[in-house]
Amino acid sequence: MQIHLRKKKLKNGSESLYLDIYNDGKRQYEFLKLYIKKGDPTNKEILLLAEKVKAQRMIELANDEYGQINSNKKRASFIKYFEKVVKTKKKWSNYYGALKHLKNYVGKDLLFKEINKAWLNNYAEYLSKETGLKKNTSFLYFRKIKEVLYKASNEGFIKAETVRQAKNLAREKVDRGYLELRDIEKLASTTSDRPEIKKAFLFSCFTGLRQSDVRNLKWKDISNETIKFKQQKTETSTSIPLSKTALNILKTDNILHLPETNIFKLPIDRTTINRALTRWFKSAGINKKAFYHLSRHTFATLNLTSNNDIYTLSKLLGHQSIKTTEIYSNIIDEKKKQAMDNLPVIEVKI
Repeated sequence: MQIHLRKKKLKNGSESLYLDIYNDGKRQYEFLKLYIKKGDPTNKEILLLAEKVKAQRMIELANDEYGQINSNKKRASFIKYFEKVVKTKKKWSNYYGALKHLKNYVGKDLLFKEINKAWLNNYAEYLSKETGLKKNTSFLYFRKIKEVLYKASNEGFIKAETVRQAKNLAREKVDRGYLELRDIEKLASTTSDRPEIKKAFLFSCFTGLRQSDVRNLKWKDISNETIKFKQQKTETSTSIPLSKTALNILKTDNILHLPETNIFKLPIDRTTINRALTRWFKSAGINKKAFYHLSRHTFATLNLTSNNDIYTLSKLLGHQSIKTTEIYSNIIDEKKKQAMDNLPVIEVKI
């Protein structure tokens, strides 16, 4: 086992740092995406960082060499391992789709010892080019494969290095739709043939709750005009103070409700819900794609355009990282641009 830190000269005069790794009779290269340039004062820091990466790789290879992955685990079935993981996930999660396409690809069992960088890269190509899946769906399915493999690496079935070296699929930037306040007002005054769906959707526009959370929301989850519940997706506890509009939606003429009773009676089939939303949007003259999650985007946009700070919004949405919330900042930038474009144009002579 040998690892050397090497440099490759580039046309622009800089040098790209990479690792020359020789192990088990095989040679491979890992480009670190670190660059040094003659006379650059940051060269020393970059070289130190490269040496740290080299040391980490040596530890990983040494661990593998000294029995961290035994032969029995290498011969274990990745398909069966994946199936066990999937059983612990929600039925609507992307793990199910990822497993389905994996089984279609291998057509048989797949052992951990058969998975290497080349296999993962070939599978990524298959997902992105041969399945007919949308770009972001391919991205999500491949990410789930790698997540399960990383979990398996922690249990000694495969090298984490093998998973890390495989390429990642590109993700397509999605234009997140949302409703303006005037759109919500139109919908609120328009009758729907599925009033419970209308009621739940508008409630989500003013609370940010996902469809899964609205479906499972019970009267006992509301106390002192605040919702306290555990999110279905992240399994984290969240509390959301209810606005006056959200409280008005919940008004039920003082009818007594049992604590364990669900507040909203939504159909289980999401297609049924989205079709009802589409009919309702059309009746209201809203020319936007109708889907339930649009309510969550709308809640985020309403908060930011009302000058509520992004940190508070992140807590209201139950995001585990503020980076997830920052995607909505682009919407606000667009609205600022629209506002400037709407200013009157005058001719200025100096």
